[in-house]
Amino acid sequence: MANWSSKITGYYSKDESAGKRDGCITPALYENLETEYRLVRRGIGLGDYSYYGKIKVAGEGALDLINRMSLADISRVPINRMMSSFVLNEDGSVLCEIYVANYADYYLVLSEGAGPQQLLARLQAAAEQQGEGTTVMDITESQALFGLDGPFAWELLKMFMGAGVIGIRYLEVVTGNELEGIPFTLYRTGKTGEYGYLLQTEAANAVALWQALLQKGQDFHLNPVGYQTIDRCKLENRFINMHQEGVLAKHVLELNTRVMISQDKDDYVGCKAVEAAIQNGIERRLIGLVLADAAAAQPDPVAAGDSVYCETEKIGEIANAGYSYTLQQSIALAFIKVDYAYVGLDYQVQGEAGRYQVRTVSGPFQPRLSSIAACKSAHRKTATLTRCNGGQYRHGHDFFLEPPYCRHHRHRPYLSDRRHGGGSIAKYPPGAQRLQRDPFL
Repeated sequence: MANWSSKITGYYSKDESAGKRDGCITPALYENLETEYRLVRRGIGLGDYSYYGKIKVAGEGALDLINRMSLADISRVPINRMMSSFVLNEDGSVLCEIYVANYADYYLVLSEGAGPQQLLARLQAAAEQQGEGTTVMDITESQALFGLDGPFAWELLKMFMGAGVIGIRYLEVVTGNELEGIPFTLYRTGKTGEYGYLLQTEAANAVALWQALLQKGQDFHLNPVGYQTIDRCKLENRFINMHQEGVLAKHVLELNTRVMISQDKDDYVGCKAVEAAIQNGIERRLIGLVLADAAAAQPDPVAAGDSVYCETEKIGEIANAGYSYTLQQSIALAFIKVDYAYVGLDYQVQGEAGRYQVRTVSGPFQPRLSSIAACKSAHRKTATLTRCNGGQYRHGHDFFLEPPYCRHHRHRPYLSDRRHGGGSIAKYPPGAQRLQRDPFL
């Protein structure tokens, strides 16, 4: 597959200079990074994820074929659910990250980090070895994939999908949806630390659906965001960026991923390397860094490839770095020797302009997300809502939010018209409340 353009790239008359990812020409930014970043943190960002590989695997041997390629055990995925995993090389390094969705009569593999043709070639070769009974079809260019990310993303969907959207579970697949007569499939997933959803539709309907979302989302300040914006949000919330730390990892276990590894799973590509690393350990692992001096307030004082030192000894390298507009601080991820990869330690990074003090931290970088200033619009007519990490609920004012990777707990009275089934209130943790039975979980 040669370089190709998504329908949205053509809609905005962009060319290859705008950006390219996994062989697809797609904008890195539509405006500037800070503006788009604040859209995701305070409103809704609309992203074009059509560059994801989309490969359909069907037949009697479909599950065995995908499981042969996947680190995680896909046999555990129920119908109408999906699972996040990695496809490895034999040495344990990562080829690409994948979502695998179970549609009952076939599986859909969404991939990021490698051109779709690379994964397609592997799956086709494995299918040939299996013999008849399994079909592998690349539908990447025939399908469009859009992302809605932001604190109000679910409210936008509620306008045309109904109140039931609030009960959609993480990694759930919802088919049979429409917006202004345009059919789409909804995936409940995201990597920004906000409410996140992917919408899949036929490429022929891509521009129409994009325009409909822009029109429907006006009251929520919805605007397009490029992949660099999503990358920065991933960095803050410690989701793996396959185009930064993912491609630099020598072994998948260095990444400290959220993917579960089952040692009961049958053989898969990279299995021996993973088992050896579990038995013998790894040499380095990924850890977060924050700049501890005046350079922290500067944009991009360090970059990928810069060396990390403990006094005079080089102990690692920066894998990803950027400025957090919420924290107003430069942050980074680095692969560091395991003997030094602990939280709360002070090291130095040799940047282009000098050496900077850094401190190791655990992820995510920001347990406190940005405040949401409620505007006087059709979708919000209460006083300012402040997203905070603690404190009693004050209806219409403050509500508790767990760290970004647990972003589903909202103020119960505020959502009383959106929740069904109730549930008793319990202390969780001191100074906050949470439903014991939560439809999100």
